[in-house]
Amino acid sequence: MHLQPGARGERRTASDVIANQLDTLAQLLIRGPVATQYGMNGTQEFLRFGVVPTLLTLTLTGVVAWVAWRHRGNFPEAARLAIALVVIGEVLLLAVLSFPASYIAFTEIWSPSQPSRYSAFAALFRTPALVLAVSIVWRSPSSRWQRAASALTVVVLVGAFVSDGRGDPRHSSGPTWAQTLVESRDLCADGRLSVEAVNVPEYEGWKTVLQCGWVRRM
Repeated sequence: MHLQPGARGERRTASDVIANQLDTLAQLLIRGPVATQYGMNGTQEFLRFGVVPTLLTLTLTGVVAWVAWRHRGNFPEAARLAIALVVIGEVLLLAVLSFPASYIAFTEIWSPSQPSRYSAFAALFRTPALVLAVSIVWRSPSSRWQRAASALTVVVLVGAFVSDGRGDPRHSSGPTWAQTLVESRDLCADGRLSVEAVNVPEYEGWKTVLQCGWVRRM
């Protein structure tokens, strides 16, 4: 088993980030705040609603961030930490995205899209930053509608946690690894050198080539 450095040939250089500004912005916003607030499964489910989830999410996030920024003086340490977390999350998101890559491009540029590995690591920093912003808003002398926005953000985040708590059914369905090995051994019995194992049932083309010599030793 080995890695193939050239297997992802569409990976280019940092100049693509600059050359495709609108796509870069959409990637950062959708695979940033949208995936953070709805979670991985929720983002997948909202694909059917086009740009509406994106607009609602960015509006809610923008309101909470704006109010938190206005009251940053009340909790300066929390505000500085939140800003640092956002910056780290954005840098990480830029680092893992590929520009341009046809299989991660958005069908409708401002609609949600498959977030998983492009968003999960960055969300580890962005979600705590959002929680800190909500905390600043809630503990500051804010108006009712501002508190309502922070409360709604909490509800959305809790919904995302519950939704993602069941795992990713799209990637966990299908045969187990043990079953795959049994099937591969049966196929290798005719003397062939390798077999192809399907990784993710719903994604055509996502397969792994298993060497029969290796399979027989397992």
